[in-house]
Order: sequence, then C-alpha cells, then structure tokens
Amino acid sequence: MSLLTWILSHVTLAAFWLWILNFGGAAKMEGWKSFFIIGWFAALWTAEQLRLYALCILVLQVPWFIAGLLMPQWRGFAV
Repeated sequence: MSLLTWILSHVTLAAFWLWILNFGGAAKMEGWKSFFIIGWFAALWTAEQLRLYALCILVLQVPWFIAGLLMPQWRGFAV
C-alpha cells in the first residue's frame, strides 16, 4: 500500500471514529443502524457504548498508523 493511500485511509477512519466519539454520531447510529456500519455485535449498544468502542478503536489505530509510517511492510498489501 502506498504512503498516500495509508495516510488517506487512516485519516478517513479517524474522522469517522471521531464523529462517533465527539460530534453526535453515536446518537445517530444507535440501534439497528450500527448493525450495518459497525457490526452485528453493536446492534444492541447504547450511544455511550458506541462512544467507548470508538475510543478503543482510535487508541489502537494510532500506533498502527505510526508503525505503518515507519515500516512500510506493516501496511498490508501492495497497491
């Protein structure tokens, strides 16, 4: 995966998780909509649980992004 693709994909994902975490996205996705966007396990979650999940994903995503910047072989597949 190229550096530009790596950066754009992580910026997009981070913006999505930040929208859920800080900008009311959790309240809009609460219920059956989260089933389709996040996964089957999130269908019964409240807005607070969705926000916690978004925070956990962001905490894991940031080191993975930095590792991919420093070590290109960790980016996965080549585009």
